[in-house]
Amino acid sequence: MSARKSLLLLVERCGIFSGLLCVSLGTLASLGVIAPSKLSILVLPEMVITFVVAFVMIRVVNEYTAIARAGEPWWRKARGINSEDIKILTRWCPPWEKYGSWVVAGVLIAVLLPGGHVSWSPGDPFQLREVRALIFGPALAIFFVIPYIASARRMPGSYADRDSK
Repeated sequence: MSARKSLLLLVERCGIFSGLLCVSLGTLASLGVIAPSKLSILVLPEMVITFVVAFVMIRVVNEYTAIARAGEPWWRKARGINSEDIKILTRWCPPWEKYGSWVVAGVLIAVLLPGGHVSWSPGDPFQLREVRALIFGPALAIFFVIPYIASARRMPGSYADRDSK
């Protein structure tokens, strides 16, 4: 996956655009400039983009761990990634994108914490509480994973190439 730079570029740009659009419109709804009911149309497209971005990030991390932990026992392979792995996975991400994404994710966490439980169906009116959960929540996921995709896109070659040297 890390060798497919054009796909990574497309996913990165779509994720950033989707995340910024949803944060901007959600903020305008929170300030009362836009009616929250107007944002219900964004829920499905944002969920789809979030799942695509997350899927690509999972593939990138899976490719890295398969190569970095080749030859290790299964219990070490299954332990997940640690802080050293995160440093390696985000090494080629520009600092403005890495820290900017994580700052936005931190702000979104602060906005989402007081939200509590939210349920919504398309027939119900879209309220401010649903904006926080269904618009800001997926945007949080997007901004959390963008640095991994940006780093894999900017990395010279792929993880498999780096392992063979």
